[in-house]
Amino acid sequence: MNSRCDVVLISGSFWPRQGGAERQARVVLGSLVRHGWRCAVVTQALPGEPRRDSIDGIEVYRVGSKLALSRSPRVGMVTAAAASLTQAVALRPRVIWTLMLGSQSLVGAVAARIAGARHVLRLTGGGTQEHRSEPLVRAASPASRLAVQALLRTGPTVVAPARHLLKDLYESFDAEGVSMQVIPNGVTVSEEGVRRRPAVLWYARAGSETSDSVFREVARRLPDVEFCVMGREVEALPANATSLGWVKHPERLMREVTALINTSRTEGSPNAALQAIAAGASVVGFENLGILELMEDYPDHVSVVPQGDAVAMADAIQQVLSAPTAPPVAAVPTPATVVERWRQLFKETR
Repeated sequence: MNSRCDVVLISGSFWPRQGGAERQARVVLGSLVRHGWRCAVVTQALPGEPRRDSIDGIEVYRVGSKLALSRSPRVGMVTAAAASLTQAVALRPRVIWTLMLGSQSLVGAVAARIAGARHVLRLTGGGTQEHRSEPLVRAASPASRLAVQALLRTGPTVVAPARHLLKDLYESFDAEGVSMQVIPNGVTVSEEGVRRRPAVLWYARAGSETSDSVFREVARRLPDVEFCVMGREVEALPANATSLGWVKHPERLMREVTALINTSRTEGSPNAALQAIAAGASVVGFENLGILELMEDYPDHVSVVPQGDAVAMADAIQQVLSAPTAPPVAAVPTPATVVERWRQLFKETR
């Protein structure tokens, strides 16, 4: 295929290993393909996955050494970065899209310069145990700070799903003159009717967001309350908690429960909380920037308790369950509205 690619996403991961940012990107690119755009993803090779693939009409190129990745992740990442640069330039992109302030975005900046393309960089969500957001994580070490500063000097258009991520980027780095804008995440809204019951849902996330012990403590303090757990398997659940595993249509489940609890230390823009709000359920979360921003936007739906305070969370859940009425169903960004925002941005930059 000799035609230029409209948008090439360079990402360290994509389906079947994908997080929230990659899922959002897949929705956006798939929609653009249906409107006649040529879109591709250049990502790291995975054992058992084909080198060339087509997902939702999106061309997928998995590059780098599978052997190096399995034996040494660091060497695998270096070889994938070099291969990503070569493959991305070969696709003759109009726009290079990257998803975080890391090595893939540096590759994207170089590829954009070589190919004469524009670079659009989307910040990811929460940070780490020590740092509340991705920009602050990158600002924590001198080497990373220099790399991000060099990246910003190449003139990317920076997009974030939440206002606080752009604020942290602006305050942590010399970002004067860098084009920035917020494009929120879009979540699927169930069209089914509400079948509410006094149950509480918890999304068991992986990685640095693990908070199993906190959840168990909250559930034990409310022995008469039904808790549902979606996501990864959690060991030693209390008797009043049921594991649902990975739920294909969480938006439908949100219509059945009264509240969703968020026990993360950090959040960028929590999609599960947005889906709960869209379903008219309440959200109770520990104090982090993503949840605080949601509370600003949806004060009738969100309540915040001090970080790690299981007693305060149990009390807040009890108050939600005892409320005489549920909050109204709120209008939240949907995939259709968000895709249109991205389409306009890519049209302006390509």
